[in-house]
Amino acid sequence: SQFSHGIFRTSAAARDVAVPCGSCATLVTERLLADGARGAAMLADPATRLLLRSAVAIDTDDLADAAKTTPRDARALDALDA
Repeated sequence: SQFSHGIFRTSAAARDVAVPCGSCATLVTERLLADGARGAAMLADPATRLLLRSAVAIDTDDLADAAKTTPRDARALDALDA
């Protein structure tokens, strides 16, 4: 079956994502950054950036949890702070 969540369209079979990162908010941020104008419009909203930034910071202990934090998380925070 198909699921539609705004700009994200996935099938039930493709919902499992195995990507090493400390926060799934990092993956959402990467998707939005790669989505061109639509993603940029969503990231232009301060509340969206705050929500994503907060999730990455909490999940990675503000990038201090070396066992969980990855360079992808740091790049996501940089992008969200820009």
